[in-house]
Amino acid sequence: MNKAVLGVDVGGTNIQIGIVSENGTIVNSKKYRMNIESQEKAITAILESINDFIQSAEGLIAIGIGLVGHVNSDKGIWESAINIPISRPVPLAKLLSERTNIPVYLDNDVNAATLAEMKWGIGRQTTNFIYVNVGTGIGMGIVEKSELIRGIANYAGEVGHMYIGRSNEGFGDGYLETICSGGGMIKQTLIGLEMYPDSILATFSQEGQLHSGTIFQAAENGDPLATIIAEQAVDGLGIGMTNIVNLFNPEHLVFGGGMFNNNSLIENIRLYVNGHALPVARNSLKSITLTALNHNDVGLLGAASIAWLKQERI
Repeated sequence: MNKAVLGVDVGGTNIQIGIVSENGTIVNSKKYRMNIESQEKAITAILESINDFIQSAEGLIAIGIGLVGHVNSDKGIWESAINIPISRPVPLAKLLSERTNIPVYLDNDVNAATLAEMKWGIGRQTTNFIYVNVGTGIGMGIVEKSELIRGIANYAGEVGHMYIGRSNEGFGDGYLETICSGGGMIKQTLIGLEMYPDSILATFSQEGQLHSGTIFQAAENGDPLATIIAEQAVDGLGIGMTNIVNLFNPEHLVFGGGMFNNNSLIENIRLYVNGHALPVARNSLKSITLTALNHNDVGLLGAASIAWLKQERI
């Protein structure tokens, strides 16, 4: 087999591991269960999953790992996470490289997805773009002259904490992520059901079917609570993305994440940005698009791109 890297996408539920070629082809992959009972069990789950997978892998030149939370990519340290109980820094790159004798590189998952865009996505067309992932939460990667803007602590891009104002109904706390992400929409729904107990969303919640897709669908069918929450999300994303365009003046704005299963969302964002962004920023923005990368693979491709880009610079 030609040279390849191992991509490891670590989530709160699963660990996806795969061999990825330099052109972005996933040669093969496998999912393992994550263990979030404690920090020790989480790290053990990652190490054991990788150890199992590489028993049958050949030609690996590096391992890239995409992680939630705060990552010191220069030192290979997983500093902290919320949905996975990482409360003390973990030198994960060192631990794994000592076990495998293969170079290991780490980064935050949204940074990783942005690097995948740089190597295999919109980065083939431009050196200047912003990638925004809107799923359970909201994160952003900023690319300027083919370099990821990281900030002093590799913490740039936490756009979910942008304040965009409280809604008239009082759902959410006025921050982009709590109003516009899938997780935020669910939390707003649970609060709103106290005021709208007859909403169809109550049934979805009881059946375990409450997510952004069902909320948008209920809104299209005229459910009052769903309409409030969906409109807040759409307007909030319009405000947030206009702020981003005005602040960073990107050439392209690219979106990924499960929220964009709603087909009209991207067009609503385009209309809002075109109507509200400053003229120079608006006129120099060439596109507002969805990622061309497969949504189901972006985590794995992102993890692999960490390793490929590091290898290219050695």
